[in-house]
Amino acid sequence: MFLKNRAILRANEVRSVAKRGDSKNALTDFDMALALTQQAINTQLQYAWKAWVRRKNIESEIVLPKFKLNKNGQQVPATYGIRTKLAPITIDFNVPNGKLGQVNVTLHLQSGVVTYYDEEAEDKATYPIEDWSIGVVVDLDKKPVDLKTLAAIDPDAKNLASETISKSGLPESVFSIEYLFLKFTTVDLLLSGGQQIQIPAEVPQAAKTKALESLNLLLQGEMGEFMLGTVVRRNREQATPTFAMTDFIFHVDPNEIAPEASTLSYLGMFSDRALPSDRNGARINLKDDWIRPDQINGQTSTISGVMAIRKEKFFDEYLIPLFTQQFGFSPMVNGNTRTYSKSDSRSDRRKDIVQRILDSSDSYAVSITLVPGTNTLNISGSISSSRTYRERTLPTLVNKDGLPSLSVNGSGTRTFNAAITLTAQGIGTEFSIHPDLNEPQFSPIQISGDTDGFAEVTKAFQKLFGIKDMETELGNAAQDRVNQISQVLQGVLSRIDIDLSKHQFIPPGGGVFTFQNLHFSDQTGDLLMDVIYQAP
Repeated sequence: MFLKNRAILRANEVRSVAKRGDSKNALTDFDMALALTQQAINTQLQYAWKAWVRRKNIESEIVLPKFKLNKNGQQVPATYGIRTKLAPITIDFNVPNGKLGQVNVTLHLQSGVVTYYDEEAEDKATYPIEDWSIGVVVDLDKKPVDLKTLAAIDPDAKNLASETISKSGLPESVFSIEYLFLKFTTVDLLLSGGQQIQIPAEVPQAAKTKALESLNLLLQGEMGEFMLGTVVRRNREQATPTFAMTDFIFHVDPNEIAPEASTLSYLGMFSDRALPSDRNGARINLKDDWIRPDQINGQTSTISGVMAIRKEKFFDEYLIPLFTQQFGFSPMVNGNTRTYSKSDSRSDRRKDIVQRILDSSDSYAVSITLVPGTNTLNISGSISSSRTYRERTLPTLVNKDGLPSLSVNGSGTRTFNAAITLTAQGIGTEFSIHPDLNEPQFSPIQISGDTDGFAEVTKAFQKLFGIKDMETELGNAAQDRVNQISQVLQGVLSRIDIDLSKHQFIPPGGGVFTFQNLHFSDQTGDLLMDVIYQAP
């Protein structure tokens, strides 16, 4: 029912797909997601299959079973079974009425022969195998593993995992390794239901039964837990960096309209944040497709998947606190903009026979805005200063009313703009996000008010308050803020260290993922990167 409803929903939306931008999936329950397409995983399985065949010392054909026990309990060559050339397995994430985490895996028997007992002839018989296929529904599962055990399962994955740990400079004990696998151990091809057996109708039933019986030995034995990927992550026993993944679950997202765009997602948490209590509900909340068909067929791009980092994790929990530490107070929040504003006012009074008052006000506002659809954080704001001078001769016995008062004022404003641009750098254990700050552009000061009135102010004013003229005073005040804001931006830039190498996703059969086209989602504001699979 779930898949059926998804199909109806997609059919209603299919006309608008070309107009859509990024996925509407918002990472409210998870800190990150790595969504890999069915097409990309089947490419990875080609290399994984070749590596598996090599490790099992299988030459051009596989023989099932190779041996049997005779009456004396001795191992002798098997009389009946199959000898076949197998192509790499393929995976399909669309399982009608399937449960969460179930996929359809197809075995491809390209050629060979099945040897069986022909009851009618009461003798051994053979039948050729040509382009048979067996599809089975398989559960995905994951389990922890250490480097020694991983080496026995997949030496290439072990080498990449070791490299990740070694380059971190940390002991193996602070890492956890888990591998995702296809659970064939519970599959039984002789039981009805769930299988998609494509064997020609003219094949004798006895030959068909013997072939399936023999393949059961393969699925439940050698292929029992066929690796689909390895994850190296930080464990939760020590303090962890902001962007170190400490836990994850997986999710299969089928797409009946465009099956190759179906995805397998690793949904992870950073820095010891707990997984959601309702994990299935959190999975299902990610209702939209991560990948559009045009992103994998060459129409707009050819990518293997997408990585997403939750906007709040990157923007509000990591980047904005760096600004807060520099400014010393928290910002105002408005949508994708965080604004730091501050105003200082003071009044300086001097009095003899003349009362002189200088009121000063200095303020600034700095806004950091996440710009959806780009890799940019815009920084903008303004600096304002004002000065008002008043003087009045105080009443005396001779002049009870005093002399008329003098008042002059002026204000100045400077605006500025800057931007932090983020780019993805490196692959595998060298992957990080690098920030670049363009040179802040400050406008010339704009001065208004009765600035010429200062010419009427006595020299005593300059001596008392140390002000030469209004233009100089306002210009100096603005320049002080310019220097302060420039130091804040440089201070933040020097502390941005978005290191994503503290965890690794290792494809089956080796190879690495690289990342490009980093940008903030035009739908959710989450940080997105295209994933490219580089084969071994």
